[in-house]
Amino acid sequence: MSVPAHLPSPLAEITKACTWHQILLGQSGATVYRLTRPDQTQLYLKTGPSAPNHSLLDEKERLVWLHARLPVPHVELFVQDDQLDYLLMAEMPGIDTSDKVYSSDLPTMVRLLGEGMRLFHSVPIVDCPFDETLNIKMARARQRAASGLLPLELLAELEATRPQTEDLVLTHGDYCLPNILLHNGQLSGFIDLGRAGVADRYQDIALAVRSLAYNFGEGWAPQLFAAYGIEPDEAKLAFYTQLDDCF
Repeated sequence: MSVPAHLPSPLAEITKACTWHQILLGQSGATVYRLTRPDQTQLYLKTGPSAPNHSLLDEKERLVWLHARLPVPHVELFVQDDQLDYLLMAEMPGIDTSDKVYSSDLPTMVRLLGEGMRLFHSVPIVDCPFDETLNIKMARARQRAASGLLPLELLAELEATRPQTEDLVLTHGDYCLPNILLHNGQLSGFIDLGRAGVADRYQDIALAVRSLAYNFGEGWAPQLFAAYGIEPDEAKLAFYTQLDDCF
């Protein structure tokens, strides 16, 4: 495909010899391109408008902080113009866990999915600058309701079912199968990290359970919980699944 018009000059210079291909998989809200260099190495570019609580600057800052702690994409360049943010990242090896190639050995994939989540949650949070706790998320939900973007009855239900306590860990924030990469039978990386931060571990567990059922059918949740090493909390599962639907 042709190169998008009006690229910022630093980005245009870095990518001038690349072949562009738009990636349509995913629901991040950003436009994503795979860029292939003449030597066949690849880069990934995300572009999107800067918006409160959902900008590519948020993802860039999280990637920089996470890079020394977990296998995440290296930020090659981040630039902004008067219309868009541009986040250029190095390729990570692997195939995401939503791919049907894993249908031949789903127990192994589910085990790695759970182990990957446990690895993410093991990162110390004492110096994490990204707050995704319920006080923050419920404030965002109220803002959306006040703007007419969220039904008031849904907000009321969330308020009524809000857990009394939070088991805080470093969360991915969108621990869905397309965002987890495996390579040669091992976890190789995490992508789409714009919502990463300190939150209850069920922020990730609930989304992983839902995504696993969506991609490969019901019945795999017990194996996921076993691999992660926790007994299911059905109330938190329901709450965090519904909370995610608000954004």
